[in-house]
Amino acid sequence: MAEGDKSDAVSAWFLGPKGENAETLIWLLTEALQRHVQGRVAYFPEDASVITPEVKSTVAFQKQIQKQAALVKSLAEKLAEHSVPFWNPRYNAHMNMDTSMPGIVGYFTAMLFNPNNVALEASPLTTAIEIAVGKQLAELVGYNIETLQNPIGWGHITADGSIANLESMWAARNLKFYPLSLRLAMMNQLEFIADTFHVDTCTHESKLLKDFTTWELLNILPSNVLDIPTRLNEEYGITAQFLQDALKPYLAQTVGKERLEREFHVEPMAYFASATMHYSWPKGAAITGIGSENVVPVKVDNSARMDPNDLRRLLDECLNLKDAQGNPAPRAVYAVVAIVGSTEHGACDPIKDILDIREEASAFSIIPERRFLTCFSLCAVSADTSNILLEVCSTAISYRNDLQSIGVFGVEGSKPGAAPVATFFSHVILGLDVDGYGQLLGEALFSAVKMYAHLATMSTSESTFVVRPLNLLPAEINGIPEEVEAQKELIRRKILSIPNRELVKDKETWKLVVEMGSDLSINAFAVNFKLGNVVNEDIVEANYLNKRIFDALSITDANTDKKPPLILTSTVLSQKSYSECLLKFKDRLGLKGSQDLYTLVNVVMSPWPTASGLTAEIAQSLQETIVKEREVSVYRNTLTEDYHAFVMQGTDKLYFVHLPMFNMENHRHQLIITGVISAEMRTIYNEEREKNPDTVYLLVNDTPTTLEKILAAKEFDARIEPFDSKGQQPPIVKGKITDIQVIVQKKLNSKFLTPYPTRKMPFYIYGSEAQTHIDHVYTASPNIQMTAEQVVIGTDLQNDWNANPVLYAQLPFAESSMQPFLSNFDRETAHKPFFFHSGAKYDRVVFTRDLAGEDVVATTSLTLPLKKNVFIDTDMLNADPEPNSAESVSYCVAHVHEVNSAEDGAKLKPRGHKYMQMIDELKGISS
Repeated sequence: MAEGDKSDAVSAWFLGPKGENAETLIWLLTEALQRHVQGRVAYFPEDASVITPEVKSTVAFQKQIQKQAALVKSLAEKLAEHSVPFWNPRYNAHMNMDTSMPGIVGYFTAMLFNPNNVALEASPLTTAIEIAVGKQLAELVGYNIETLQNPIGWGHITADGSIANLESMWAARNLKFYPLSLRLAMMNQLEFIADTFHVDTCTHESKLLKDFTTWELLNILPSNVLDIPTRLNEEYGITAQFLQDALKPYLAQTVGKERLEREFHVEPMAYFASATMHYSWPKGAAITGIGSENVVPVKVDNSARMDPNDLRRLLDECLNLKDAQGNPAPRAVYAVVAIVGSTEHGACDPIKDILDIREEASAFSIIPERRFLTCFSLCAVSADTSNILLEVCSTAISYRNDLQSIGVFGVEGSKPGAAPVATFFSHVILGLDVDGYGQLLGEALFSAVKMYAHLATMSTSESTFVVRPLNLLPAEINGIPEEVEAQKELIRRKILSIPNRELVKDKETWKLVVEMGSDLSINAFAVNFKLGNVVNEDIVEANYLNKRIFDALSITDANTDKKPPLILTSTVLSQKSYSECLLKFKDRLGLKGSQDLYTLVNVVMSPWPTASGLTAEIAQSLQETIVKEREVSVYRNTLTEDYHAFVMQGTDKLYFVHLPMFNMENHRHQLIITGVISAEMRTIYNEEREKNPDTVYLLVNDTPTTLEKILAAKEFDARIEPFDSKGQQPPIVKGKITDIQVIVQKKLNSKFLTPYPTRKMPFYIYGSEAQTHIDHVYTASPNIQMTAEQVVIGTDLQNDWNANPVLYAQLPFAESSMQPFLSNFDRETAHKPFFFHSGAKYDRVVFTRDLAGEDVVATTSLTLPLKKNVFIDTDMLNADPEPNSAESVSYCVAHVHEVNSAEDGAKLKPRGHKYMQMIDELKGISS
């Protein structure tokens, strides 16, 4: 038998991508079941059996067994076909991977006994196992677990990382208010210690606790607060139970922190976390009463790690605050959250720097959020056990000798005892050392670095696209272009083209491998495209490309059976949160602007990709997808000759309102023009309008051209068509429009857009004294086109339309609050009429000379007339056209919708209905 190496041991820990260890897992699960059954038989063996052979032979019994078998078969088949393949190395999305076999076996073994770790009496052994697991992890991160010194580290399992974060915030809040509660108790039940109990201030001055100022009480070193229960026992013989009873009436957990804040005149305290913090932190602040607005974001560096200089600056601001009278009013700090493995990019905050700052400030706790790292520590059963809360026990004396129930100490109540057993099995079998989890983590990190190498070198100066990982190459940190290109070439020659075993032996190259990539095994990256040799600068268009790549390489549609060659996830990096880090990232991509960036995320947790040569194949699949999706971006952003449609308005002087599209360069214009059509065209147009007063008519160029050419020539050959949402209609007449004059012209590229109006809804208003028309102003995308002719305006508005051809009508609606607008179909089938419709009247419309609404001309009413054309559209305006699709002729597709109807057509089924149908099938097995 061959000895093998450490990497071979990893193969024994998982079922395997192809189920290679199925026989072993079946044997282990069977062994667990048999031992469990033996335990049942051995428990009061003289008791009679209740499920006898006679019972088993009945029809009723057999029918139930058959239904169970059928349900297992049916569900297992459906899960195999439709579940996300976390177990396959092609899965590169969320922090999830194959479940370890020890975890499966441990969970199954304990689950058969159904222990509940809420209380010792319901889970004597599994509670002990959970405490052991907590101590394993406490020791792993350097906490003391020996009973001979205090405080003693311990931990327990939570359902997920968000609950772990919540509980850590809850503990930090309680710790902060503990000295205030103790001070109140010393005026009552603990009065006998008031004159003798000394505590060190944060400046290491020993004084009576009763003499502490509020600021001093809030800034006692956390370690000194944690020592208080032990000291009270040692110095006064106070038991844990007596202390608990004495403190309870004054604890924040009992009276609420607001009462303590009022009693001691405490202003809201700060809770610091990286600006890239997980959403669970502000959520936890809301739940604990700290308040999400008191979670203070700290800037990040170019690697998305917390910037210690900004943390120091923010702490100094807290220390030097003054009240309205100019008196010192420093702000206390609950804690600083240090992220050790962020979800978006695997960044690890600089723990040592943060600890050094804590040594300077001595006024806050440090909460280590190991959101990513502990997923490796607990690859046991599911995301439900993917995180551990580690905290130092402030009443360590009660845990020295006796096993205690731990359910009362966390924010959860009942919880399965099987989860800690699964974790314990994985810890014992794999080992919390370099040869166990270290080996597994090392192989995953290596695979992630190899993928990073592909991402960093995927695009060249000759490529039609740009790929950039968030994390800089070592050479990029120095910023010398020649060195960057030389390092990329080195990566291609000596990392991507060399077998792993040879690469490990090349010490100089291996040093670069260690330096590259993120802090853990997450590669955040983004893609941009080129138009010819010019790199796209529009962030919105880059976001669109990255979203399409994500859609192609993910499983997000419940009604698809696609199997992408790799599975990625995505995230949006907020400009507000990422600040200079994101600006640098955009600059490397060739992008300009302040918008948020849609980013792709590659997470490698499997040890298999590089060993099987799959990393290169996955990278090739990604590149092929990028090339394919880039074609759509080029199509959208390349100006070509096309057909352009204009809504016709008026019967005296004619106005023409362009039908724009945000997502097609050919149509990215809000354009209103006037012009002169031939006498024949006008006669036929007027006749048709008289016969069909509610019909919208379009003026369309008869041969493809661009808007720029139209405006330059001031004329074009045209045809007039009745608009029909079902498709293009035959023209009623053809001819020429001449003497074109521009009334409104605005480009709709993202750099020309601004946020939605928050107080009003602006419309362009134009025309003549006799006939006045309106068209909605597009300030942002997506949006809605609303245009109406011959509106009726109150007499208070006086305007010389020749001198001032355009004003703004500010309708009394907060446009931002109405986003997103409904699709055409949803709007037209809604029970309540849309606010913009024939006959609608709006009072107190503010008419202004400026879009901002400051230069007011008049305030009066505006009414949309009956029997005149009112045109509304969201589908065309916001459509995402693809090459050779109908949307390329924009005015033909105002109605684009698809309804999933039940067979009888009587009701609509929600998205994901295919899976709902599967559930109905499974339910049917029991009938």
